[in-house]
Amino acid sequence: MINKLHITAAIKNERTILKDCFFTQPFRVANISEDRKDPRLYLMVMSSSPGLLNEDKYAIDINVETGAELMLQSQAYQRVFKMKGSARIQQQINVGNNASLYYVPHPVVPHNGSTLLAESEFFMKEGSRLVFADILTCGRKHSGELFQYASFTNRIALHFEDRLIYKDNIVLEPASGNTYGMGQFEGYTHQAGFLIADMTRKMEDTFFDSVHDILCTEQSISFGITRAHDHLLAGRILANGGEQLFQLLKQVESFAGNYWKPRPENKRILMIPENPVL
Repeated sequence: MINKLHITAAIKNERTILKDCFFTQPFRVANISEDRKDPRLYLMVMSSSPGLLNEDKYAIDINVETGAELMLQSQAYQRVFKMKGSARIQQQINVGNNASLYYVPHPVVPHNGSTLLAESEFFMKEGSRLVFADILTCGRKHSGELFQYASFTNRIALHFEDRLIYKDNIVLEPASGNTYGMGQFEGYTHQAGFLIADMTRKMEDTFFDSVHDILCTEQSISFGITRAHDHLLAGRILANGGEQLFQLLKQVESFAGNYWKPRPENKRILMIPENPVL
């Protein structure tokens, strides 16, 4: 079954609005913006389905037009049920000139015997910004179902001004080898990948160091981050809990959002003596 979701965010009167939205079952979209002083748009993607089933295909199209800022959230963990065939998630995300997108969805939980192919393709323009993450669990860990899914494939491509600057392809087939072993999960059960792109300037050392410091505060994880491009920071984290990774990456997302906030220009202040001589 093909399930479609289309979202377009645009700027109007210095605020980001939901310009266009179309979805089929089981998707729903809710505007969860609360602070009227915040010019950003907060949306939550919800689903009435318990998870991805055999032959399901999610076709997701997200567009953030020039100058807009979209904070996109998911509703809950994405379950992938046991299936004879496979399921697929295909995302195309466009971030326009001087626009921003923040998207850290909940972890994916692949059940015993499930197969999922996930593809995300990003197209960014001059001045655009992006925070994106994906989190994969080992399965239903508390039910003793560790690494019993058939296959998980995650492909990511990021384009800047129609030029490919980053590509990642992860293929995990637990039955084919030691998933816990060296070069794979190395004793951990969960993994996350994230991208932070700032097309307004080269990635600053202070920003890079701050993200590194945030990750260093978390216990019982292993991680690596790198400048994959002058404007792009990429990272991967290994841990033993999906919620741990989700909350950690939400901290990174929040830091980036605050770091990129426009800073007020310096204003001259006229100092008047307490007892002026007239």
